[in-house]
Amino acid sequence: MAENGDGEARLAGTWARIRGRLRQEFGETEYRNWFQPATFVGVDGEEAVIALPSKFLADWIRGRYGDRLRSLWAAEDDAIRRIEFVVGTGAGIV
Repeated sequence: MAENGDGEARLAGTWARIRGRLRQEFGETEYRNWFQPATFVGVDGEEAVIALPSKFLADWIRGRYGDRLRSLWAAEDDAIRRIEFVVGTGAGIV
């Protein structure tokens, strides 16, 4: 998942726009409860990797919001076909 500085900046911008859309679509409370703890770790091929602090939170977001996250990523970058949710804080792009 290595990216150069320009690639990391581009991905950070993409993640920031996606988080903004989630906040707008679902409201501040829902965003804060479910999405704020998410950390974007990086991209691995066609997959965006997002870390969450617990298995419960990863499973909840995958089940309830996974399709929406995938479509938001695809709208930003059509090379992204899947979202992988992992447990951990990650050293990713916040």
